[in-house]
Amino acid sequence: LLPTRFSTFQTELMNQTKYTAEARKAVEHEAALFDIIHAALGQMGIWTIDVRKPLQDAVHQQKRIYPINDGHPNAVGNEVLASYLAGELAAIKDK
Repeated sequence: LLPTRFSTFQTELMNQTKYTAEARKAVEHEAALFDIIHAALGQMGIWTIDVRKPLQDAVHQQKRIYPINDGHPNAVGNEVLASYLAGELAAIKDK
């Protein structure tokens, strides 16, 4: 599951008053939905990787991981995702 661009910028959206209450509420709902989906899939034995944190970390490091007018990651964002996923998969392989 990939978060929306809004959830990737969750800290900024939640802490800056220039964003509407509706935007903040949408981010809260998405975060709750992600947690519910991950838990439900886990209970069904379906393994998931939560990529919200590495994307949020990249934003906090001032990396431009999205194009200006698109919610899909750009090359930098895809590199963040690929690097994180490779590390997660390597850790599982080593178990």
